[in-house]
Amino acid sequence: MLELQTFGPAFGLASASSPCLKAMGLLNMANLDWKPDFAADLEKSPMHKFPVLKDGDQIIPDSSFIQQHLEKNYGADFGSWLTPEQRATAHAFNRMAEEHIYFATVNDRWNNDANWEHIKALFFSGAPAEISDTVRSQVVAGLMTNGIARFPTEMLVERIGKDVNAIADYLGDKSFLFGDRACFADIAVAAQLAAMAVSPEKSPFADLINSHPTIPAWIERVSKNYFPDSVDLAA
Repeated sequence: MLELQTFGPAFGLASASSPCLKAMGLLNMANLDWKPDFAADLEKSPMHKFPVLKDGDQIIPDSSFIQQHLEKNYGADFGSWLTPEQRATAHAFNRMAEEHIYFATVNDRWNNDANWEHIKALFFSGAPAEISDTVRSQVVAGLMTNGIARFPTEMLVERIGKDVNAIADYLGDKSFLFGDRACFADIAVAAQLAAMAVSPEKSPFADLINSHPTIPAWIERVSKNYFPDSVDLAA
């Protein structure tokens, strides 16, 4: 059976990590038997990050490479019905979610003092304060290098708002981004927005998503079909 090395459940989602949630969704969309490995050593993973898929002797890191592996080796169909233009659009939405929305969520969790208390309890329970403080400093320094942490909150909310509006405009009244059938972009983008929407403490980013006319219902639709143990965002 396939094993997914992943962070465990948190904040009402099947994983504290949106990339891990995406990988779970892809495995479920492919109708494959798999089990999570919550005890895997992050430091021993190829890129020192999760998710990592174990397929026999093969070790596949990163959700995008996991997607490719499932397509190549198991015939997983994550969007063969898309037109070339739709596939290009799906790829662009995927990248927007993973290279912009994702880092805004990480910043809101690790660089927001109120949310940080929850992250510290989740990942560093029982660890000396100097360890959690050091890791936090490293993460925030990376976010500063990335550039996302340089924006004041109100400016970053405005930036993320444009992303969410673009997703909503394209979704329209469809069930999924490209019609009645979900594809890899639905999995990837919904995972990122779901993680942002379940901020442990009150957050303008969570408010932005949960107050949107159509986005929460779409996230819940994707969640109920593909994410294990998902939270009811539309409640």
